[in-house]
Amino acid sequence: MPTITYEITYLYCPKCKQRFRHRRIAPEKIECGSCGTVLDTGLPTWDQLSKSDRTRLFLSEIILPSWLGVKDCTGILVGCLVQVFLWAMVSMPFMLILGKLMDSVNDSSPISIFLVVLLSLVMPFIYPAILALRVRRMARESQEYSKTGKPPVWG
Repeated sequence: MPTITYEITYLYCPKCKQRFRHRRIAPEKIECGSCGTVLDTGLPTWDQLSKSDRTRLFLSEIILPSWLGVKDCTGILVGCLVQVFLWAMVSMPFMLILGKLMDSVNDSSPISIFLVVLLSLVMPFIYPAILALRVRRMARESQEYSKTGKPPVWG
């Protein structure tokens, strides 16, 4: 079975002990939002990565997001199990809405049938799409630092 080694770095400000977000990629330097200290992250920037490393990081972030803080976790199976659970949690509010729509007097209205079909097709892709947008935002933040040299403020 293929394995993915998840390396997640926990960042803390040494001056004020502010805890930052869990990340796999980040700008080279960040600024603490509490005390203003500029810190080296030690994480790879998006521009430094090869195309294969970018693809690997992108997929690993979608299979098992770094915000979960799972350290030294290996295996696609664990990531897929986590994703199934998270997909169910993300789709639960939509299922409740659909349940209310279908319990109403007009359960056979074309609008409610259209919503049921649309949401049942879209729901499995909502959470991975959110994670893909998060990876894109992390990459953009890393690229902005490379261009401007101004570290982003975290915390």
